[in-house]
Amino acid sequence: MSDEEIEGVGVPVAVTGAVESLVAATDSPADIVEALRRVHVFADLPEDQLRWFADQSANALPGAGVLSVSLWVYKLAMLAWALWLAWSLIDWLRWAFDAWTRGGYWRKPAPKPGVAPPQLPPSATEPPHA
Repeated sequence: MSDEEIEGVGVPVAVTGAVESLVAATDSPADIVEALRRVHVFADLPEDQLRWFADQSANALPGAGVLSVSLWVYKLAMLAWALWLAWSLIDWLRWAFDAWTRGGYWRKPAPKPGVAPPQLPPSATEPPHA
């Protein structure tokens, strides 16, 4: 398949998956219809049937504050975290490999108890070993 054919198939599949995930986020498609009905019914209510609530306060409400730092602080923190993660991952992989190869990487299996290898008879064409 060419790249164009893959893209031609991939976009509809992605859109279908997105729609299915939105529908799956609710219990059933009927829930979506019921939610739309509730919005429509609420919009048709006369204004005197709506119950509005206004907060009341004896004194002035306190003001909000914001603590802001430069974007570079965030970038440096992310860089430090990424470097720490990379370094730690290398250490963890080294530790795992050392634990895996402890006692030799190409270990021979332990011999089964009570089983001796068979002895081959000496060959007549082979010279005796001194």
